[in-house]
Amino acid sequence: MNVSNEEAQASLAAIKNTMVRTRKAVAATYSSPLLILWGLLWAGAYSATHFYVEYASWIFGVMVGIGLVGSFPVWLQVKRRLPVREPAEEKLNWRMGGLWCLLFIYISVWLNLLHPVNGMQINAFIVTTVMFAYIVIGLWFTAYFMVWLGLTVTATTLVGFFLLTPYYCLWMAVTAGGLLLGTGLYLRIRWCNYGRA
Repeated sequence: MNVSNEEAQASLAAIKNTMVRTRKAVAATYSSPLLILWGLLWAGAYSATHFYVEYASWIFGVMVGIGLVGSFPVWLQVKRRLPVREPAEEKLNWRMGGLWCLLFIYISVWLNLLHPVNGMQINAFIVTTVMFAYIVIGLWFTAYFMVWLGLTVTATTLVGFFLLTPYYCLWMAVTAGGLLLGTGLYLRIRWCNYGRA
């Protein structure tokens, strides 16, 4: 059977398009529920902190506890829903979990070495460090939405820290929490069904 050059090019383009759509669908299936969860938690914690700043450490402690407990069942549900399971997936999941655990250990070490003078400095440091991890993960997995999300939240954090100090928490609720939530919703609505189209 003879295939023309145009037909071969069209077939290759269709294969590439299917690969891109599948990659987006898998990335969205993994990321969107966690981004939605953490976006809601960040928006709530920052909003509460603006009005009850004296309880900031408790508010964020509760937020992290809810986020960690809530992330596990979300992760299990996502794992069950994925149509394709890679043999290396289990190792990758453990490595990603290890990355996040080690990141928070290092954040604790760095905070003890640097001794930030106030809660806003501590918060901006933690947020920008977490966003750096988003950028690295995005580069590793060619999930460029993670790169852009990390860069954008970092930029909004710096704007809030340097220019909007009295409204930092409200600014972060809208921008950082909103960006996580909005990205998660966008991925869920626009990308989750790519692989089925």
